[in-house]
Amino acid sequence: NTDENGFGEFQYTPPSGHLACCSANLPTDANIDPGGDNGADDNPTKQFNSVVYTGNRVDNSTENAINTVGFQPDLVWIKAISGSSQTSDHRLTDSSRGATKIYRCNENTQEQTETNGVKSFNTNGFTVGGDNNYNNGSTEYVAWCWKANGGVTSSNSDGSVTTTVQANQAAGFSIVTYTGTGSAGATIGHGLGKKPKWIMVKNRTTARNNACYHIEDNANGTKALLMNTANSDTSNYWNGTQPTSSVITLGSETEVNQSGNDMVAYVWTDISGFSSFGKYVGNGSTDGPYIATGFRPAMIWTFKVNTASGFRVRDTARDTFNPSDSIVWWNLNFQQYNSSGYNVDIFSNGFKLTNGASDFNTDGDTFIYGAWADTSAKFSNAF
Repeated sequence: NTDENGFGEFQYTPPSGHLACCSANLPTDANIDPGGDNGADDNPTKQFNSVVYTGNRVDNSTENAINTVGFQPDLVWIKAISGSSQTSDHRLTDSSRGATKIYRCNENTQEQTETNGVKSFNTNGFTVGGDNNYNNGSTEYVAWCWKANGGVTSSNSDGSVTTTVQANQAAGFSIVTYTGTGSAGATIGHGLGKKPKWIMVKNRTTARNNACYHIEDNANGTKALLMNTANSDTSNYWNGTQPTSSVITLGSETEVNQSGNDMVAYVWTDISGFSSFGKYVGNGSTDGPYIATGFRPAMIWTFKVNTASGFRVRDTARDTFNPSDSIVWWNLNFQQYNSSGYNVDIFSNGFKLTNGASDFNTDGDTFIYGAWADTSAKFSNAF
């Protein structure tokens, strides 16, 4: 006898709803389930990818086409990790605001135009110009790339404020632009059809902090993480209200809702087999916690909520084998650091802390994280 999916060898027929313990029965959202075909459009690597590229700048007119992403990205997040530009700021460009429009998540600044930054979003990647922050000769850069809706936006009236949205419900990511009202309780539609778990909001018009929401650090909607300061703030960012499957509620803070100012929000939710947002408690040991994500992570960020410890980011483009020990900080313009004190092992269905460092694994402290997949555990070669 087999279970209802046709797996297992049982003496008797398994009860309805009970499945054999095997990788083929692991939960994976049908929208990003490639059926084992790594070339399929719904493969996780067609929704998110991190790439490392080398600059080729001769002068400002130089262009560099990065065609290794594997899809046309709608959010490109770039940081230099070597060479003379390695202490440059993070730069985020998206297809809703348009190429060359950037903001720096580690700084208290408004939107800027960099004409020789990300110049276009292409079928398999993006093109950068001759700006040293994107394309300095022989400098290495990391680019984290997400797919939304190919730059195609629509008007959303789910909230009290009409928004412009391009959403990728299959991968749980949307880009939302709107104009602030200054009134606490205003709501904005996000287009995901599912409750968001991780939100980043930036004031485009006036220099303000980069305000973030994480479900595991903010279940009652009363706290924001300010990425550029790496601090938590309990001011009125979300009006004490959790987001719903259709809207995000805004408070009166100018970071998220300054009257008459243009805003942009990046909104994510968890998708089985592709993305995960959660928390863990450190134990201070080299035999640290194991965090099950349901996929092999392509990128992981962590943040200790007890103190201003910083957003630490790792990915498998920079570390192609275990242990993963290459760290970039989202809240700082620091160069990449490599240290055994940062060791994490990335597995087919999650990651494990293998150091006792306070950055990731302080005994008794709570850490939040976000992670995106390159392969769901269901189709990993390890099974």
